[in-house]
Order: sequence, then C-alpha cells, then structure tokens
Amino acid sequence: MEEQTRVRADIVALSALLSTTMLAIPKAIRMIKAEHPGVAVMIGGASLTRNIAAAYGADGYAHNAGEAIAEARAILLRLKNNAAE
Repeated sequence: MEEQTRVRADIVALSALLSTTMLAIPKAIRMIKAEHPGVAVMIGGASLTRNIAAAYGADGYAHNAGEAIAEARAILLRLKNNAAE
C-alpha cells in the first residue's frame, strides 16, 4: 500500500490466472478500498468473468490486456465525472 500512496494511483489492477488465486481477490479489494477509498480496482484474468468481478466488488473487468486499456480509460472517465459532480 505504501507504493500506491507514493504514486497516487487512480487504478489498481489485479489478475488471476488460476482459480485458486482468484479466491484472494475479494480480500485484496476490501483491503485496498479500506486503505484508499478513492482508488478504483480493476480485475481480470483467465479464471474471472465480468459477473465475478461485480460480485467481488471490483470497479472494472477486462478479459485480456487489450480490453484492460479500454476498461481503464472508462474507469478514469467515471472517476473524473464523479469528481466533477
């Protein structure tokens, strides 16, 4: 968490390639949001789906790296619009 604070990240991206690793993602999301409520969390990887991402409390999902770019841009736009309101 110290690195995020130092660089003031807007998005933290997590990936899970194995179903065993995806089980830790909800806890990681809770920890990130507890420490830094304004940070968006995006997840992806072979073992995840958009529905799982929503159930875990992620702010975004991407199936692959190419989709992650578009998803990150959409998240940043939402954060900017929310800040303007």
